[in-house]
Order: sequence, then structure tokens, then C-alpha cells
Amino acid sequence: MPSVAVIGAGISGLAAAYRLQQNGYQVQLFEAGSRTGGVIHSERAGGYLAEWGPNSIQDSSPHIRALIRELGLEGQCVAAKPSVNKRYIVRSGQLVALPMTPPALLRSRLFSPRAKLRLLCEPLIPARRAMGEESIAAFARRRFGPEVLEYVVNPFVTGIYAGDPEQLSVRYALPKVYELEQHYGSLFKAQLKSRKTRRAMAMSSASAETACSGTIFSFRGGMQTLPDALRQRLGKPVCLNTPVQQLTPTLNGWDVTVKEQRQHVDALVYTAPLYHLSTMGLPSTAEVQALADVQYTPISILVLGYRREQIGHPLDGFGMLVPAVEPCNIFGTLFSSSMFSGRAPDGHVTLTVFIGGARQPALASEPSAALLEVAQQDLHRLLGVAGEPTYMNHIFWPKAVPQYELGYGHKQAMIARLERQYPGFFMAGSYRQGVAVGDTLASGYEAAERLISYLDHRGVKVG
Repeated sequence: MPSVAVIGAGISGLAAAYRLQQNGYQVQLFEAGSRTGGVIHSERAGGYLAEWGPNSIQDSSPHIRALIRELGLEGQCVAAKPSVNKRYIVRSGQLVALPMTPPALLRSRLFSPRAKLRLLCEPLIPARRAMGEESIAAFARRRFGPEVLEYVVNPFVTGIYAGDPEQLSVRYALPKVYELEQHYGSLFKAQLKSRKTRRAMAMSSASAETACSGTIFSFRGGMQTLPDALRQRLGKPVCLNTPVQQLTPTLNGWDVTVKEQRQHVDALVYTAPLYHLSTMGLPSTAEVQALADVQYTPISILVLGYRREQIGHPLDGFGMLVPAVEPCNIFGTLFSSSMFSGRAPDGHVTLTVFIGGARQPALASEPSAALLEVAQQDLHRLLGVAGEPTYMNHIFWPKAVPQYELGYGHKQAMIARLERQYPGFFMAGSYRQGVAVGDTLASGYEAAERLISYLDHRGVKVG
């Protein structure tokens, strides 16, 4: 039976190991930490459910739906409430709902008349055909104008990457947006086309709808349900508290050194963060050093519980995003108990607050008491929060999200060169094709498929 090692037990590593095991390979999954799931972590206490990382999954890949079925998790899925369709942006210290239709756009207080007119001209702006990467900020200014950049693109990009849109590459950080412009010439035209396609798909698949088929969903026990189910299915091959000390290529595979002992495998999948790559003992090539230097932003997450009467705002939406031009210390807040049921005791609500990122990296590392104070100030002003929280949970991620900055195309090419340079070495993770849960899961699956194809080509077959 061919033997395979997977390095890192985040969602991409778990997905790769699961896919390989399902195809008959002998898998060992090495994780330096004491748990699986990476940044996915759920904690329940006092009737509150805190998410230390992603709060939901977007149903954007057939891999997700198939995996949920195979793991028997359909009954654990919780669809997001209809209220999540409303998303708030802070402007002049007030929460303003993001307009989702042309009539709502014309009535919205979010944009000035000048900005609305500029936005309506978007279909007339030609697509960019120049060589070289363009920043998300430059793309937004060109297509929508500066006001939409400040009050929509900036906060949404910060919500996804906790990064700076002036530095992030639109081609690699938002590849679907980039491709839509290249294909349709206009994002408005692309939106009209995709709306028709989604309507037709919804009609054809309506009979197969489950709670996991919604655009956004989670699990009754929180996001931790997914990595826990994968770990249980994998069984003994999951080796926790087992950091890899050395990866050594051999004539017929790889030697993996853990706990001072070498184990031989036919191939391996590396899914740990890029900044750990230089510690794996690989020859110090330019690619290894450059990839280890990819920036990761720091984030602090505060999960706060309140009695419902402590909050003046109705919390009737997904949450609020704060543009960089607004004088706030938080850059976003999810109305977690408005998104999913079971996130707070009866009569209480849960807010998940994000601080730091590229906007204020030093603030993210402040102690819990200091972060609570600055968060409370912003929440009082924006949501009418009064009094102390009845629950608090704080997690600090010093290196939370990889940044797909300008020039990231060269980093992707370096990853591909490393895979060619070291036969039987494959890479997957949030740095490969997106930071969302679905993207990282798909990255693990695809690395597993490339590994299977590689071993098959070498004549190393199962059975």
C-alpha cells in the first residue's frame, strides 16, 4: 500500500488526508499542535458559542456538499437566517444597510449623488488589458470611483483578508472578480448574467435542498464539527503534538523526521503555514525563503455576550463593517446570534468583534482588558451597547491570514517550481487559492488528486 505523509492538520490537511485515505493510501497526518482544525475552533460556555476563527461556510464548491454527505453531517447543518442578507456599513458613525438592488442604491444614504452616478457608469468602463498586477484599490477606483472604494471595497476586503486593498492583488486576492471583468468587461453585466444562472440552478435543484445547501451555513455545535468529523473518520493516522523536524527527498520518495526518527513515505502534502516552510530542513532555495516571507496579518477576536436589552440596535443582519476612514478601533463585528440559532442563551445575544489586521497590527496584540475597553467604546457609539458583557472570550492570532499582495503571482509560480523541483512534494492551504473555508478545503482535495496522479504515473498503485 503506498504511504503518504500530510504536514499540518488544518482543514486543507484534513481534507487532503481524507481524500487520500478514501482512495486506499496509507496516510499519516502530522500536526505540531494539540488539536486539529487550524484556525477553526469552537468553544461553548455558559450557553454561548464562541468561534475563534471562521464563523460560517459558503456553499460555493461541490467538494463541500459531497464531504458533508460522506461524513453524515447533514443533520448537523444550520442554515444562516434570512436576516444575513442585510449587511451594514458604518458611515459618519451610523450603520447604513448596503444597497442590494438598483432601487435601493438610488435611495441609499451610503453614497452621495455623485458616487451613485459614478457607480451607474460602471458598465461603460472598459476592462483593463494591461500586463502586470493591479491592486484591489486601483481596480475599485477605476471601475467604481473613490467613494465606493472607501465605503464598500475597503471594509469588505478588510473583512476577508484583514489586509490593505492598496497592497492586495485583485488578480490573486479576488480572482473571481478579476475573471468577471476579463470575461464580461463589466461587473454589473456579470452580475445580471450570474443572477439568471443562479435562478435556473435553484429551480433545477430545489428538490435536493438541505440546510447545507444554503449560501451560508454552519453546524449546531459550531464550525469545529467539520474538523472533528474528519479527524474521527481518519482515526489513528492523525498524530498530534508531532512537529516535523526534517523533510528529506530520496530516490524513491521522502524521509520524514519526527521525534528524532525517520519514516519513509512515497509522497507528501505540505499544508502548514508558509512561514514554517523554512524550518522543514529543505535546502535553502530562493523559493523557500521568499515563500517564508509572505506576510500574515495579526488579528484579535473578541466574542462578547450581552443581555438583549443592553443593545439599542436591532442586530437585524449579518454584521457591520467599518471603513478605514471612520474613526474606530474595530474593523468589523458579526451579529453571531442573528446569523445562527444556538449562539447565545435565551434573552441574550453574541457579537464577534475583530481588531487589528493590516489597519492596526500593533493593537491586535494588546491584552484582553485593553481590547475590551476600545471595543466597548466603539460598540457603545455604533450599536448603543450599554454596560459590561455577560460573557467574553478573546483569541489572538499573531499570523492569521496570508496576504495576496502585489506580485503574488510570482509567489504562486514559486510554489509550482518547488513542486516541480521536489517530485512527490505537493502544497495546499489558505495561501494557494483563497482564504475561505471552502477554498482551503478544495486546495487540500486538489493537492491529493495531484499526488494520486503523480504516484499512478510512477506506477505506485493501490492494491
